[in-house]
Amino acid sequence: MYSRGTIISEDEKKLLINWATEVIYPKMKSIAHNRFHYIMLDSDTNILPLVWTIKQRIIEKEGLKGYRVEESLRDFLIYLPKDAHVEKHVDPNKNNLIHTRLNVFVTSPVNGCNTYYGGKLVNTSDCSYALCRSGIDEHYITRNNDDIPRITLSFGFLLPTEKVD
Repeated sequence: MYSRGTIISEDEKKLLINWATEVIYPKMKSIAHNRFHYIMLDSDTNILPLVWTIKQRIIEKEGLKGYRVEESLRDFLIYLPKDAHVEKHVDPNKNNLIHTRLNVFVTSPVNGCNTYYGGKLVNTSDCSYALCRSGIDEHYITRNNDDIPRITLSFGFLLPTEKVD
């Protein structure tokens, strides 16, 4: 239900890693538990055009054209170096719409950094993506025990319950 398969190529992965580490990481804000966060706005010239191409692929593949984008957390890049983690939480919904995130796993460490949505372990292999019903399912990421950082693109939408189901 959560894992959706491959969405980026190995060549795109290399471009994204370089962009995330060389361009964005120095601009990122450190937030709780040693993780780094960068909101990606359409108007931001630091955003690699490939990011928006990937978002469009997901919109087409998931049938999301015409649905509302999530406006408070927006789209973001999350960077989890060694020892970082994300605590259990549920994101806020808006009106009767469910906060839903489509997460693209650019890099996924081998040691730790396990992802759970609704209590279930999610396959987060490099170049793949998953749908997180973040306004319904408690979700979290265990501590990264690897020297490889976890780099994830996260695209947010507000979806009606029937679309999320």
